Amino acid sequence: MLYPIHLLVNHQVMTSSVKGINENIYSIQVSTSLTTSTSNQVSKWVSLTATSLQTTSGNIIDASNIVITPSTVQVPLDSSVNFDVLIKVPQDTASGTYKGKIIGSAITGSDHIDVEITVKSTEIEYIGDLTAQYSDPITLKAKLTDSGNPLPDKSISFTLGSRVPLELLVQMELASATIKLEQPEGAYEIKTEFAGDNEYSPASNTKSFSIIREDSTITYTGDMIVPRTSGSINLRATLEEIDIEYGDLTRIKVNFTIYTKAVI
Repeated sequence: MLYPIHLLVNHQVMTSSVKGINENIYSIQVSTSLTTSTSNQVSKWVSLTATSLQTTSGNIIDASNIVITPSTVQVPLDSSVNFDVLIKVPQDTASGTYKGKIIGSAITGSDHIDVEITVKSTEIEYIGDLTAQYSDPITLKAKLTDSGNPLPDKSISFTLGSRVPLELLVQMELASATIKLEQPEGAYEIKTEFAGDNEYSPASNTKSFSIIREDSTITYTGDMIVPRTSGSINLRATLEEIDIEYGDLTRIKVNFTIYTKAVI
């Protein structure tokens, strides 16, 4: 005698918003009912498989990323069993709504559960200064968004060259701070990074940063005239920056060149 199987999920779609997380676990309850022309009370073995998930634009989360545990269940007559579906969402998955099916198959019939997940991308953009003079203050600024919507109260790190990363918290829409440049002249990279958390995937952004020499002036304030009989000369100079943001002036080397000139 063949016993047809009917999988029932109250005709609801299995849905979730995964927000770009690496993995999401969904617990699904499946009910089955068996009909027969005899009074035999039996249970039915059901094999569970998943199709790939796909968007209307053709982006795919392959079925190999979907793990069903257990993949085979024994369902008593007019009863139900639970099983878990682990959907692994790769980090490079494009944003969009992905749809597919969980298929339950028995020897005499099959049915399916609709699966729908929305993948949202986490993006970070550095919008602060990209060039400045040595010892000057610069503004570090970045915005963190989820599908274009600001993500407040998240920690963002800023790394300029080999400088120790600076951790900042997103306030409202931006993470922002002012620091003083300590590195010498040169080409650098500034990296802005969000490490990710239980809800949102990691994101990073790298841009070129240029540090140029600070403007300065030097004034000689030492001896101007030295008698022939003098055994020494006092060489002295005053070095100043143009602005008020002084760097480490002790690292500057000043060369004195003495020219002889007859005094008339």
